[in-house]
Amino acid sequence: MTGSENNALSFLLADLLEEILSRSDNPGACSTHLAGRIREIVGVKTVLVFQCSEFSDSHAHELISAVPDRRRTTAESREILTLLEAAHGFAASRFVDPGEDAGDPRDAAVRDALRGAGFGPSILVPLRYGGGQVGALLLLDILDRHSMGNLLVSLDRLSGVLALVLRNSFMYLKLEDTVRRRTEDLLAEREQLRSALEEKNVLLQEIHHRVKNNLQIIESLLYLQGQQNAGSPAAPALLTARGRISSMALVHEELYSADDLSSVDLERYIPRLTRSILESHGCGIVPTFSMGTLRVSLSAGIHIGLILNELITNSVKYAFRGSTTGRMDIRVDSDESNCYIALTDDGPGLSTDSERTDRESLGMSIVRSLCEQFYGDVRWTNGQPGLRVEVRLSREALGR
Repeated sequence: MTGSENNALSFLLADLLEEILSRSDNPGACSTHLAGRIREIVGVKTVLVFQCSEFSDSHAHELISAVPDRRRTTAESREILTLLEAAHGFAASRFVDPGEDAGDPRDAAVRDALRGAGFGPSILVPLRYGGGQVGALLLLDILDRHSMGNLLVSLDRLSGVLALVLRNSFMYLKLEDTVRRRTEDLLAEREQLRSALEEKNVLLQEIHHRVKNNLQIIESLLYLQGQQNAGSPAAPALLTARGRISSMALVHEELYSADDLSSVDLERYIPRLTRSILESHGCGIVPTFSMGTLRVSLSAGIHIGLILNELITNSVKYAFRGSTTGRMDIRVDSDESNCYIALTDDGPGLSTDSERTDRESLGMSIVRSLCEQFYGDVRWTNGQPGLRVEVRLSREALGR
């Protein structure tokens, strides 16, 4: 091959280098295009491109491209495997002629493999990157042996680029596979957590249901006891105890029927509780409510229920005693720091010292004690007419 022919070959291979880079996003298409162009430029019957990686779980070779395509079956032969193993030991492209027994003794196995497969002079091109073998390029049955040195140098230039393409492809596929497996693991973990959460919710619902039933049994026992002692001084105390137990049972009933088993929705709970207390006392007052959505913890819900039970029972006892009409307004507001509950009735209000003392000894002391547990306070004021009770509770404490 003359100097001009060598230059032409160099230019052709340089163009091929650019073509490889332009197809680097598709390793299969890149290697197939490379194999076909080398077959045209160099003059070779068969070109095989294999991939293997030091990063893979197995060092087995995988055929990426075969030109012509009918040679794919050749890639599975024992002789080709011998050539690939030999290519692992080469630091650069190696030309081997199976007809030259006097060649390099280290190539004896390669020559035997080429003869066994019926191939003539061939070139084995190791595809190496970063000191690791990522594949091999086999040019089988070279037709033109002129200027072999220049051809081997040019093939080494191409092999580095192709090795980089194959390595990046493998790492990308490895990454995709890792992401896929990790995604599958996360989905499996999420399903386990979902199942565990559903089981936990079922158990919590069952607990709330049983607690509610137990409290209702206690309330029923108090009712029966009150019926037997209807005329005794203990009857009002039994009725009050029933109201307190009923308010706690209603919290558990709310949680049993709600999606969120860890908190109480005051917008649902307070109206139900109020109507239940009024009904248990035989009071026909129709209350009005003004409140937004506010959720509190189970413990806070029970305490708020007890507070309202005392306040509403107080109104029934003192504001609506002997009356079938009247007004009761309950308002719930909140800001970033506190929750405010206000109950207003149109009864006579706090009128006498004896009544003040009576209320303080019963309802007032209970409400004040419960408010203090949530870093709050309570204030009673007379209206025109009626009584207004304002309760302030810490928002932070209500969430515990």
